[in-house]
Formats: sequence, structure tokens, C-alpha cells
Amino acid sequence: MMPSEKTEKKQAQAPQDPNYGYDPWIISRYKKLFPDWEALVRRMERPIPDYIRINKLRANPDETIKALEKRGFRFKRVPFCDYAFQATEAPFSLSSTPEYLLGEYFIHDASSLLPPLALAPKPGEIVLDMCAAPGGKSTHLAEIMQNKGTIFALDINRDKIRALRSHVNRLGIENMMIFRTDAMDAANVMGNVRPDKILLDAPCSGEGVVSKDASRKQGEISEIDFCRSSQRALLKLACNLLKDGGTLVYSTCTFAPEENEESIVYAVEELGMRVEEIGVEAGVPALGEAFGKKLPEYVTKARRFLPHIHNTMGAFAAKLKK
Repeated sequence: MMPSEKTEKKQAQAPQDPNYGYDPWIISRYKKLFPDWEALVRRMERPIPDYIRINKLRANPDETIKALEKRGFRFKRVPFCDYAFQATEAPFSLSSTPEYLLGEYFIHDASSLLPPLALAPKPGEIVLDMCAAPGGKSTHLAEIMQNKGTIFALDINRDKIRALRSHVNRLGIENMMIFRTDAMDAANVMGNVRPDKILLDAPCSGEGVVSKDASRKQGEISEIDFCRSSQRALLKLACNLLKDGGTLVYSTCTFAPEENEESIVYAVEELGMRVEEIGVEAGVPALGEAFGKKLPEYVTKARRFLPHIHNTMGAFAAKLKK
């Protein structure tokens, strides 16, 4: 037997890590939250497909897809968004085509489509995106608004702001004002202006992005506690800023119910918000209970994306009304 064959046989016989490289406390939580937890973590061991959102400000979806298919790409349409597509075959990077450079599409995960679609801003409205960069959701908002109205886009990260500005220029976005500032300073940015709608894509523990960032397999439970605290502060600020009758969409890319469902309970019970149906047939209902604790029925109006079910990153989104 050749040395390489011996090595392969030894690897095949080696016992599999029962925790898939995760800290044991994380796996313990997943086992309590998801009956099919092992299918979930196994799926995150493989890359998630690329998805593109056609920028209808600059392109016709069918024409752009035909042009890309001539270059050897193959796609299937995302069921809940008729101008978004999953790349099933890609001969080279989707960021290296003339169509991409001309701003005809944006590359991002399909789960990122839901928050802007749920918020559904109308042309002419005032929108606040509290954590906007690098721009997948904020540029989508601008496209839905047909470049009419105003988006206040905030982010503290200098590199991500640079990427946002690049995307705004590439995509032909004209109704966005960009501020490099902490989201907690939103009141100073807005002054006396009260937004019609707010997108809060909150900083989170990021459990849903393991397929592209394996470092999320390790950490401390204190990180979830820290994120929960900052998310509630942001939710309270957003509620105070939002005009009466306005809409807030809250989203994360984590599985932790403390940062998802429990945040929605906080928004309802402590801030007086009302949960509404997302209005988009995507994902699965949020958890009805977590760690043995039954959650209010209204929480299930929120939606989750699960990698092993939806072939996307893990994500959560809820729609709230003031």
C-alpha cells in the first residue's frame, strides 16, 4: 500500500469530532434548540452558494442573466424574490464580470434579501439604516425606493463604510446619505427628522455565518449576553426615533434566541411595539419555545433562515410596528 493510501485509510478510520470543532457549550445549546442540530452543523461545514440580486436601477433581470449564462454561469431563481438568483455553476468569480463592474447586480446571501423586502420602503419615504455597511441591505432599500426619498445610512467601521461607498457608486444609488458613526449616535444624525421606517440589522454573535467564518465555532456565552444588551439599547433608540405608525425591521445572523426571539419580546413588552407578519413567503417561523421556555405566540410571526433547510446563511428577521 502506498504511503498516501495509508494516510487516507487512517483518516477515514479516525473518530469524527462529535462537536464538529465547536466549543461543547455551543453544541449543547443547539441540541436543545434544534432536533436536527447535526444536519445544521454539518451543512455549515460546506460553503454556501453565491446569490446575486439584480439591480433594477441599471439592469433588466432576464437580460443580465442571459448575458451571464453566455459566459458559462448557470442560475436558478430565488423563490421569494423574482430578481434574485442562486448561482448553480460559476466558471469564475461573479465579481469579475463586466456586468458586475457596471453595477447590474450585487452579490450577497439570499437571507439578506428578506429584511429590505419586509421593510418595503416606498419611494419618497425617509429610511434609517442603523448598521448599513457594507451595503447589501441598504442598497437594496434604495433600489426598492427607486432612488426616491432619503436613506440615512450609518456605520462605525471605516473599511465597511469604504465598501458601502464603492457599492453606492457602482450601483448608481442617488438617495443615500452615508455617516461614519456609531448607531447609538443616530439621534444626533437625524436631528428633528423622524424616519418612516428603520432597518436595524443588529451586531450579533454571528453563529449563522460559520460556513465563511469558522472562528464563530468558539467563544464565550458572555458574547451572547453582551450582544443582547447592545441590541436592546439599539432597539430602544430605534423605537424612540421612529415616527408614530412607522415600521421597524430587526434582523441578525445568529441562532441565539436571546438575540432573536427574546429581543422581539423585549420590543413588545418593554417598548410597546407590535409584531406584524413579515409579508414575504421565506424562511420558517421563529421559535415557539427556547430552552424549555414557551414564548409568546406573536414571536412566531418572525422568520428564521436555517442553512440545512434553505441553503443560506443562518438569519433572523422580524417586523415591528410603532
